[in-house]
Amino acid sequence: MEMRNRTVRIILFLILVVAMQLATERIDKSLGSSGEEGKNSSQTKYVPFPNEMKKYQGYPWEILKLPDFNKSYKTIIGSRVKEEWLRLLDGPSSKNKMIATEKGNLIVVNSCKQNYCDTNYILILFDPLMNKCWSLLIEGRVSAWLGDPDDSMKSLLRDVEKLTWPSRPSDRTN
Repeated sequence: MEMRNRTVRIILFLILVVAMQLATERIDKSLGSSGEEGKNSSQTKYVPFPNEMKKYQGYPWEILKLPDFNKSYKTIIGSRVKEEWLRLLDGPSSKNKMIATEKGNLIVVNSCKQNYCDTNYILILFDPLMNKCWSLLIEGRVSAWLGDPDDSMKSLLRDVEKLTWPSRPSDRTN
């Protein structure tokens, strides 16, 4: 009987391992990944943080503690600093990521307004070498470009928006 229980446990363990491998493959396919962290059709892709940039790897509310990001971010949000979710970046979010682009490596920061994530969110691209932020802010059905992005940066922000939130509508104007 003990041998039978042991065999059942081993079989269940193997089934679990196979299920986890299949789930990982599915996630990789949904990100368009082939061993890299993720990419989309415009070749914007997530890349690992180099050692000298690991300080940016945390969550949005953590990166706000870094003076270079904080100063650049506060500059682009201007008077919107009165809105708590934008000032603190403490709404639901994922960890910051890094993307490789023609412009170099940029930090991707995203956050949303608690209980309103489907309609109020911010996507920030930060260039740590230039200490510059660009952002796409969505409030309801209105979008705003922050940080004076040129057309190529706006396109990059839209690409990263689709990469970050594939199910979000991108029919907003501005």
